[in-house]
Amino acid sequence: MSDSWLNQFESALQHLESVVNSDQIDCARVMQAAASAIGKLNTEADIRFWLQSGQSNAGQSSCENNTSTELLWGTPPEDSNTGVIAGLLTNMSDQQLLCTQHDKSIVVRRQLSTAVEFFIEVANGRPVCAQESFEDGIAATAEIACTSVARLLVARYEERLEAQFLLTEFTGSLNSSIDLNAAARSIAHDSPPIFGDCRVSVFQASNARAKLLSVTGVQEVSGQSETLEALNVLTKSAASSEWTDITDDPSQELSPLRQQGIAQVRHIPVPSDSGEPVGHVIIELFQEQAPPEELILRQYCRAVEGTLTRLLNDNQGWHATLLAGGRPKWGVAAAVAVVLLAVVPADFEVEVPGRVTSTNQHRIFAPDNGFVEEVQFENEQHVNQDDLLVELSNADLLLEERRLLGEIDTVRAERTTVRSRLLTEDDPGLSAQSERLTQQLTSLEGQLGLLQERLGDLNLSAPAAGNVYRIDPGQELRNRPVVRGQLLMELVPDDTTWELRLEIPDHLEHYVRAASANSDGVQLRYTLAAAPGREWNSKLTGIDHAVQLNGESMTCRATASIGSLSESHLRPGTSVTARISCGSRSLGFVWFREVIEFANQVRFSWF
Repeated sequence: MSDSWLNQFESALQHLESVVNSDQIDCARVMQAAASAIGKLNTEADIRFWLQSGQSNAGQSSCENNTSTELLWGTPPEDSNTGVIAGLLTNMSDQQLLCTQHDKSIVVRRQLSTAVEFFIEVANGRPVCAQESFEDGIAATAEIACTSVARLLVARYEERLEAQFLLTEFTGSLNSSIDLNAAARSIAHDSPPIFGDCRVSVFQASNARAKLLSVTGVQEVSGQSETLEALNVLTKSAASSEWTDITDDPSQELSPLRQQGIAQVRHIPVPSDSGEPVGHVIIELFQEQAPPEELILRQYCRAVEGTLTRLLNDNQGWHATLLAGGRPKWGVAAAVAVVLLAVVPADFEVEVPGRVTSTNQHRIFAPDNGFVEEVQFENEQHVNQDDLLVELSNADLLLEERRLLGEIDTVRAERTTVRSRLLTEDDPGLSAQSERLTQQLTSLEGQLGLLQERLGDLNLSAPAAGNVYRIDPGQELRNRPVVRGQLLMELVPDDTTWELRLEIPDHLEHYVRAASANSDGVQLRYTLAAAPGREWNSKLTGIDHAVQLNGESMTCRATASIGSLSESHLRPGTSVTARISCGSRSLGFVWFREVIEFANQVRFSWF
């Protein structure tokens, strides 16, 4: 009976270790398990846990020096007890963990770093073991609990470092912005990774109503809504250094935000050179999202205010200068712009789709309706000529084969009987019957031969040595029905050459033909869908003399050399986007070509 408390304490300590070593850090569960373990040593005890920070000197606690401390977590003792605890901790060395408060309380201090300390206070209660065992048990419990607290601190510091890293990247990108709308989109869409579950809106100030430039999750801002009206109300509110809780706000103007789950808002005005706001940034935190650290928020505000102040002042200054000139200045600016668009030359390119192809690749189709029994290759596998690739089966053909074999056996048996009767009977009709059966047998055997050829064609072999292309053939083909003419795979021979096959829309064909007539080789540049970040240069090698129907549009087919494309990108059917150089045209034509073509079509249809 004397050791029952020890068994219970060891069991509770093992449970505490399992909670501490779990993947998810949950301090509430850890402290609950630690309190349960201490409760096995002292029943009815008042147990407190807290974590505080302060600049402590070596060998000193943050309680004993005169520096200010900050409660990081937990419930410290009342102010009346703090002085007692501080006095007791004064006599503790760095190695000690325990000190006795009069004779009813025990305080455990664990120094996690030079500025962070973890405390456990056990007050009152009824110990069930000796004082020395009681103190050793609390010390062991504190050591294990400190592991969880340290992990929590490391996790918090990692979150802070990640937010600081994202903020640094965000600030660098924002400082390099030269366009107001691009900067507003960057603020709206790049802020949530820093703050968490939030929505950020950027406004340009106006006398009557602020203009929304960008908002999180929306690519193009347009129209009006109740949410936009509520955000406009916030832009007229006074700036505050604190978050505003709107969950209990009776104002009907902000009800659309509450209905969307917004709990807290922060208004950041963007000052002008004169001090008047030229813009506003509204940060909305959704429910259960904790506000960010003030240090991160202050850095964020400085970056946002600096960039928006610069861009909004420049934007207003440009408009003010232009409007101050009146109509004559607008007319001069428009005339200069038209002249520049008509005179300044620019490179003219047309964009066309295409794909990578092999000049002699084999496209292998299903020869008949059937069922895929076996697939003998993998995607991009090299095969030799006549290697078996796919085995198909056709139940109808097999049934027809059995029927023909049965009829052949029947006719053969009947002919054998007739010929046997000819040996013993002198009946002219038997000779005619034997001849008819022979002809019927020949016809049936011919049908069987053709049928067996069709069955043989169901086993598809490689027509040449090369690489077979079919994405995940086992999953896409095996044990699946196919129909006659269905594309099963593509085979690129070893001795093949690669090229680009481009589909030039008929309304762009004359630009390409004109460029081809004026130069020996039309230059082009292209990108692959599989490698969108890279670009290759090439030349046209040929262009068809006729257009053909491709889907729902008319196109002219052209070919181009691959250029310096590496073998790792050579895949039949890879999508290509090519920009064909068609010489130089005026800047206005290059920019507004589609508008000009549309206007010409309208003029032709009208006149």
